[in-house]
Amino acid sequence: MEITALGMIETSGLLSAIEAADAGLKAADVRLLGTDYVRGGLVMVRFEGEVAAVQAAVDAGTMSAQRVGNVVSSHVIPRAMPEVFCMLASDVGAGPARMHNDGCANCGGCEGGMREMRACARAGQKAEPAAEAERRPPETGEDATPFPEELKTWKVLALRSFARKLPGFEMKASEIRYANKEQLLDALQA
Repeated sequence: MEITALGMIETSGLLSAIEAADAGLKAADVRLLGTDYVRGGLVMVRFEGEVAAVQAAVDAGTMSAQRVGNVVSSHVIPRAMPEVFCMLASDVGAGPARMHNDGCANCGGCEGGMREMRACARAGQKAEPAAEAERRPPETGEDATPFPEELKTWKVLALRSFARKLPGFEMKASEIRYANKEQLLDALQA
């Protein structure tokens, strides 16, 4: 059984993150999973490898980044579960990463092996829950207009996006932007 750890260093600024990644990679036999721009100038550096190696890399990276700039936090998750790597496949820079239960499309779900989870995380594939896939507006076209019952389950943003794509829709773009769900449903059913 392969024991894999996940190490993370969160810095303030890109220069500190580059220094942390460089020092961590030089200090131990670890793999750099990537850097994520969180928001507000925060950059997170992620390492993967054996538990002791990741701990050494995070310690070295933290010390080195503190000399250059500001380290916000650092943490090592020893023996990380496959679901953690599945969660990392989601886009961290777009907001808080969310855990999903349906699994990744490429690796066969969170029941797949550790290697498949890491491969999926490295590929940067976003997992999409089945419920959200069903609620996504279909492509516009003659036969693609959804039933009114189905429209009621959509979120306001999906309704606005769908209304903008409809040719000859009665509302202007500025009206669609500020319309609530009831107004959009009434206009779509008309």
